[in-house]
Amino acid sequence: MYFGAVSNMGSYFTDNGVPIPQDTNPAEFMIDVVSGDKSKGRDWARIWLESPHRRDRMVELDELAKSTPEISSNQDDEYEFASPFSDQVKIVCERAFVQVSLYRAWQTRR
Repeated sequence: MYFGAVSNMGSYFTDNGVPIPQDTNPAEFMIDVVSGDKSKGRDWARIWLESPHRRDRMVELDELAKSTPEISSNQDDEYEFASPFSDQVKIVCERAFVQVSLYRAWQTRR
């Protein structure tokens, strides 16, 4: 329904017939508009897709993508998770061992 700087949000909603009142938290106002009576039956997803604000954001994103250097591939990219499965199993087993050991120590003190 909206993507961009909070400072531009007021003009977006004003352009679409729902001005943000003074001394109102813009994020809360946006939630009220989307989920409440302030929506006035508008389809905010469609409004956003057809808005000049969206077109401007897409141009910004395209320029940002062009100005960002390509990220080189790295061997870690081949894994689904940050750590290999064997490392994860080792860590979980160590954690479980510590938990069982602490539980048994606690049981003997009772």
